[in-house]
Amino acid sequence: LYRNGPAIMETVGGERLNQPFDGDGMVAKFVLNAEDNSVHFTNRVILTQHLKEELEAGRTLYSSAFSSGNPSRERGNRLALPFSLDFKNVANTHLLHWNRKLWALWEGGPPHRLDPDTLDTEGMDELGILKGESPFAAHYRIFEEDDGRRTLINFGAGQKGVDLNLKIWEFDENTMQPKKERVINLKKKGFAFLHDFVVTKDHYVFHMNPLSLDLKKVGREFLLGKCAIAQCLKFNPAEKGVWLIVPRDPEKPFREIEAPTSQFVFHHGNAYIDNDGKDIIVDSVTLNSFDFNANVDTISADYFSSPGAWSRLQRNIINLESGTVVQKVISNRGCEFPSILPSKVGKKHKYIYTACSAAPDIEGWGPNRALRKTEMETGEDDIYIFGDRSFPGEPVFVPRKNAKSEDDGYVMIVVYDSEKDHSCLAILDATNIKDGPVAEVQLPVMLPYGLHGAWVPRSHM
Repeated sequence: LYRNGPAIMETVGGERLNQPFDGDGMVAKFVLNAEDNSVHFTNRVILTQHLKEELEAGRTLYSSAFSSGNPSRERGNRLALPFSLDFKNVANTHLLHWNRKLWALWEGGPPHRLDPDTLDTEGMDELGILKGESPFAAHYRIFEEDDGRRTLINFGAGQKGVDLNLKIWEFDENTMQPKKERVINLKKKGFAFLHDFVVTKDHYVFHMNPLSLDLKKVGREFLLGKCAIAQCLKFNPAEKGVWLIVPRDPEKPFREIEAPTSQFVFHHGNAYIDNDGKDIIVDSVTLNSFDFNANVDTISADYFSSPGAWSRLQRNIINLESGTVVQKVISNRGCEFPSILPSKVGKKHKYIYTACSAAPDIEGWGPNRALRKTEMETGEDDIYIFGDRSFPGEPVFVPRKNAKSEDDGYVMIVVYDSEKDHSCLAILDATNIKDGPVAEVQLPVMLPYGLHGAWVPRSHM
């Protein structure tokens, strides 16, 4: 099990970062050996190209994208930063294991190649398709084709002024040379914040968030080093979200279909074709809005009484004939990090696993303290709460060998116990979440709260 997330919460120049998204990445690896019931744990800070340059210089060279105060090139010299858009590639978001190789991902730039065994950083990797600081998204999909072959699908979302430049690639299982590439330019969608996407047998599907850049704030605060560039992004509640439907067949045109409401989406669970090809079903975690000013200095208990910050599991039924969308809330319990059985990517699934709030709805909503398995047709939940002061990260589903059903397997999830100030890897039987872990790997220390990870079976190593 590989995990990635921000770990170093200050700059090389010694300035404190107040937004975890800016922390330099650290990868962790749990190797579970069924033969002798042993577990081997390894972790390494990712020595990115930018971090290496800063360590050699002994000072901060790159800007932070999310932290307020926008830590600058020269500590204490805010005037060193104006007009600089050299943001630090922190490689802290996800991991890709493909063709027996491992990369750390960050959506704003190229990935960094890691040694799959030692986790040592081998360097920034343009993969033969990226140029300079071109983006390679942190959220990819691995789709199992009808003939059993696996296809890696990923995208890069860049800006050209206020326009969105979107590239989508498909890779065969035994190479990182794309077998298919599609480039799309979307007018005035440059700030849609495409963090994640989903695929079906025939489509790539994106949700474009209703965001814009506050140019006044850019001039009055960002250029004076008083805020980060991300804090200049503004959610527009009067505008609706837009679904971008891109056929995998490059000869077919893409479509934009307006959602019925204004909403913000970080993460999707899955998508599939339904109703004889007339509908695309997309299951997502949606929010009423998103505030890019939120950080460890500004969030208080009141944050969890805000309906804008509250998230929910939602099914979006996109009808391709009428160009309309029906939204169905599956669960009002606050949640994040949706995951599924990997072989169900792009196909009809029954279950989604999320880290979620202990409270069933917005009343009493708080940080994720539980693991939930949701039956998507009935909305029935199977939940285990880890404790009043325990906080789980992203669940990862691991199928049992020769599994007989979609939920025949285990859910692995890293949990931080704040009372004991240490973390553990909890392993739960996916057919019976409510009974809690069947095994735990206790770490003697706290593992920094991570973002995303992946299970890699021994046969793929």
